[in-house]
Amino acid sequence: VRYQFTRLRLPPVVIGRWLQLLVIALIRTLRFQASRQPRDGLPERMPSMLPSDTSAEAAEVQRTRIRELPPLERLRKGCELSNRGRRMALAAIRRRDPTAGDEEVRLRFIELAYGAALAGEVRRHLGKPSL
Repeated sequence: VRYQFTRLRLPPVVIGRWLQLLVIALIRTLRFQASRQPRDGLPERMPSMLPSDTSAEAAEVQRTRIRELPPLERLRKGCELSNRGRRMALAAIRRRDPTAGDEEVRLRFIELAYGAALAGEVRRHLGKPSL
């Protein structure tokens, strides 16, 4: 999986902070899921991940199909979904401000996805004014 943000050439302190936030989010997610997991390793219910227009029967079919996937295939599908969401967010930012350049769009995405503090650090490193 290749991310577009590698072209920003971030300093180690910013990368370290980003990784710290990522690890914190992962730990919180794992703790939450651990409290809800049955023996097969997948949560019984995933209300935040299912559209409101999905019937209970369709949701059960979806969970069953996911359980049947090998771990690497689950990871691959998760990465594809994450990349698709990132592309959609970048496209929405571009639609909101068509005059913004690629770097500005990426910086706005960082702010949206990882928070204003990290986006501010990246902006300072790049010598860009804060929004």
